[in-house]
Amino acid sequence: RIVNNKRKIIESIYKARKEGLLTLKSKDFYSVLFSSTYLKIEDFSDLVSKISLTSSKKNNSIKIILSATELDNLRFYELIDNIGFNLVSDDISSGTRYYKELVDEDGETLLDLSKNIAKRYIKKPPCSVKEPSDKRVDELIYEIRSTGAKGVIFFRVSFCDSEGLEYPFIKDLLEKEHIPHVYIESDHRLSNYQQVKTRLEAFYEQLSEI
Repeated sequence: RIVNNKRKIIESIYKARKEGLLTLKSKDFYSVLFSSTYLKIEDFSDLVSKISLTSSKKNNSIKIILSATELDNLRFYELIDNIGFNLVSDDISSGTRYYKELVDEDGETLLDLSKNIAKRYIKKPPCSVKEPSDKRVDELIYEIRSTGAKGVIFFRVSFCDSEGLEYPFIKDLLEKEHIPHVYIESDHRLSNYQQVKTRLEAFYEQLSEI
């Protein structure tokens, strides 16, 4: 129940962000999001409650989606902000893939509850490290359509072979849906920062002309 409540809180701030009611920059938004991995649920809830919502300030930046296994380097999100992107959603493991699908809280025995947890892990949006890509792509396209995003940033962590194998499949499906995307490969430290910056700036210019 505690973890379900945390997932509901995370879902609420994603919903506010998608609806344009949350004007936090990407770096600040993901800083709050990542704090959910180490703060107590009460402290995380208190932190989220201090975030102000507004409907008066419209963000006209180019909307994009981030697709990755995990990316917790805030320097990347700061770069996204500085270029001018509006990162409205993602499919990272500590983001939308974390809050989607709650654990059924009904069960009389420990075995019942354990089965409920297992079912949640089976039903949640998959990760390329463990499962086939079909459902992940369906979820990704849903996020794109529901947010009005103009493109996708596909971030592959260096030496993540499963992501490398999955990318051609995702690439083909995105192209069939006429969804622009850019492929970025780097490590968690963004050691090739200037190269990443140049590619993202070029992608921004590409989307600006659409």
